[in-house]
Amino acid sequence: MRLRVFANPAGNLLVEISHPSVRAGVKWFLPMLPEGSRVLQRIDRSRLLDVRLQGNGYEIPYLHIRTTGWPTSQLKEIDQLEPEDSINILNHVQDLLAWD
Repeated sequence: MRLRVFANPAGNLLVEISHPSVRAGVKWFLPMLPEGSRVLQRIDRSRLLDVRLQGNGYEIPYLHIRTTGWPTSQLKEIDQLEPEDSINILNHVQDLLAWD
């Protein structure tokens, strides 16, 4: 499994964590922030995941799930994450949602 990465109209990168075949009106995404982004200074380091895409490093704040009603046709798919990164992201999100 490889999570898809999109660019929104503003050029920001988003990794899709909802299944691509879901027909619901809303999709789930996590922001992908470039290493060194000022936004990262305001986020607890323990809540970030490191990923690489096209040779560049990014940080994913896995607590910042965004939902959007945009059809993916308004987003530009640019690539897919490696399977290891994809599994790591989904495991962290699952840990947040799972409880006993």
